[in-house]
Amino acid sequence: MKITKSRLKEIIREEVDNANLEKFLLQKRVNLQGWRLGVESMSGSWAWENSKFPDCVIYATLGWEGEETIPIQVNDEDDNIVFKKTFKYKPTGNVITDSKVYLKTLKTYINKIESILKK
Repeated sequence: MKITKSRLKEIIREEVDNANLEKFLLQKRVNLQGWRLGVESMSGSWAWENSKFPDCVIYATLGWEGEETIPIQVNDEDDNIVFKKTFKYKPTGNVITDSKVYLKTLKTYINKIESILKK
C-alpha cells in the first residue's frame, strides 16, 4: 500500500501535535484527584498513577496508534483489564483545547475507576 504525500504530512503533523500535548501536560504537572501523568519510556503510553492505588495504572494516550480517539484502559495488579472505554476525538493541534478535552474526558471517569479498584 502506497502512502500519498498528503497522508504522510498528516501522519507527521499528528505525531508532532501529540508530542506537543504530551510535553505540555507533563510541564503542567497535572494532578487529577491524586493521579499523576507519566510516560512509559518503552511504549510511549501515557500512564496515570496514584499512590493510593500503587498496583494499578490508568492508560490514556490521546491519539494512540494514530487513531482519532482517547482510549482509557485500567489494569489491576494482575494485569487484568478492569475498565476500558474509547472516545472519538480529532485533535485540533491547539494544546490548550486538546488538553482541556483530554483532561475533562479522563476526569469524568476517575471516580468510577477508583470505585472499581477499591473492590
